[in-house]
Amino acid sequence: MSRRIRSRIVVLLSLAGWSLNTFGQAQDRLLDEVRIGNRATVESIRTLHCQITRSTVRVDRSSHDSTSCEYWSSPAASRVRPLHDVRFQDSVVRDSTATSLHEALDKTGRKFIRASIQKLAPHQPHSEFDPWGAGLLKLPCGPNSWPLLLDDLLKRPHRLESVERAPDENRESIVVSISVEVAPDTPGQFIISFDPQLNYLAYKLVGKFPQSPTTKAEVRRETTVLSFREVNRAIHFPEHAETKFYEGGKLVNHVDFRFEEIRINEPLTKETFELAIPANAEVFDSIQNRHYKLDGDGNVVGEVDTVSGPPMPPGEAPVAMTASTAEPSPATWWILPGSIAVLLVGLGLLIYRGWRTR
Repeated sequence: MSRRIRSRIVVLLSLAGWSLNTFGQAQDRLLDEVRIGNRATVESIRTLHCQITRSTVRVDRSSHDSTSCEYWSSPAASRVRPLHDVRFQDSVVRDSTATSLHEALDKTGRKFIRASIQKLAPHQPHSEFDPWGAGLLKLPCGPNSWPLLLDDLLKRPHRLESVERAPDENRESIVVSISVEVAPDTPGQFIISFDPQLNYLAYKLVGKFPQSPTTKAEVRRETTVLSFREVNRAIHFPEHAETKFYEGGKLVNHVDFRFEEIRINEPLTKETFELAIPANAEVFDSIQNRHYKLDGDGNVVGEVDTVSGPPMPPGEAPVAMTASTAEPSPATWWILPGSIAVLLVGLGLLIYRGWRTR
């Protein structure tokens, strides 16, 4: 092979490496744009007060079960108080400690309050009435599918597949494709769409898990924010969102969330997150590993037993299934592969010509 041919090969290889490096840098810049913008937008919501209606829609859409609650949150606390379910009374999380009150019946049929106290793990949602995960303010891609900010998700072990701008109906979105372990030996593949016009809030998450533990079929999930509302200037919040679950391509569950009476960054009183355990309650305290009862004056009465753990907080969110449909490829998807292909073809021709002239 002549020196001239070898020099051309070196040039082509350099161009191929430059193309890959340039593409990688552009992808990193775009990811930083989304990561930083998304975190700033979500963290600008310092306090939240709203009403949440959660509906489970039958697959045949013949009926649905709905439950509504009032929700408050601040950086260090949250509170969920259902509006209609008399069995569950109230629940407060402060500094990762959840205190929840339920209505129960004793052996004589008399009603009493059962209280549970326990420590929540980092990022564990307060309950199934979680606007952060349901509305994609945070992404349900963390351990046990608990919601995380994109920035926090990227700090966990993951494989970034791609980051690209892509048109989606009437908006220009930024789509992040990522694989991350959501449970031991259970990887999840996610395609997440962000809207720069909504200050980088996510509006669609499409995911796929290997298989259901019961049916062994592939599990998919689609969560879509159907509408946003600009509550304060430049602060948007989901109004309506839905999540659909599939197994083996068949729709098996459909959960609908509506957020109303949304108030953001309005003062919340100290009493908002104070929840007293009432007199005559039965208490399960998993932090101190104690089970006891209170008398009419709120004092401990009778024996204090040890417990392995109290009832979970109301509506403890299960490990999420995920749903996925094929995402449309952006019009420019072919540019990088095409450029590399041209370089490789040119390289092959040079090698062939060099071999023919030997």
